[in-house]
Amino acid sequence: MSHLWGLAAVPGQSAFEVGRTALLTQSDHYIFFRNWCIVEVGGAVAGALNCYVIPEASAASTDAPEALRPLDELKALIPGCYYIAMVALYPTAQGQGLGKIVLEEAAASARAAGCSEMALLVGSANTRARNLYQAFGFSDRATRPFVPFPGSDLPGDWILMHKSLS
Repeated sequence: MSHLWGLAAVPGQSAFEVGRTALLTQSDHYIFFRNWCIVEVGGAVAGALNCYVIPEASAASTDAPEALRPLDELKALIPGCYYIAMVALYPTAQGQGLGKIVLEEAAASARAAGCSEMALLVGSANTRARNLYQAFGFSDRATRPFVPFPGSDLPGDWILMHKSLS
């Protein structure tokens, strides 16, 4: 992310400051602090969940960095959907059933937000996460090629996964 935030920086502004500003002040940005849920186990941070409702008028951005265009195209397919932007668990917290609990929390938040559908994006190389999402009822809806950038994941495809909450 720091590379992508760096692309949005103005002269004299660091990539960190771009992200910090979005987190603290930009309520329409996915990274805004109210879109986060911290996962705790025994009082210790085990991970985090970032979710929000995709705006109804969502359209793929033509001025986004090239690496983000495939993601924007996929998100444009799901206006009004509750979108799981990020699920992250520390390695020591993985394999304990927390992923399912976090997805259940996301589903409860989606229902509370009045949404009847959830969606997420996962890289085709991330088979462990994809298996978790499939076991939770998500199915593949569309794909776009992954556009690498400095510090990014392995190449492959972005997979849009979808789940009905009804």
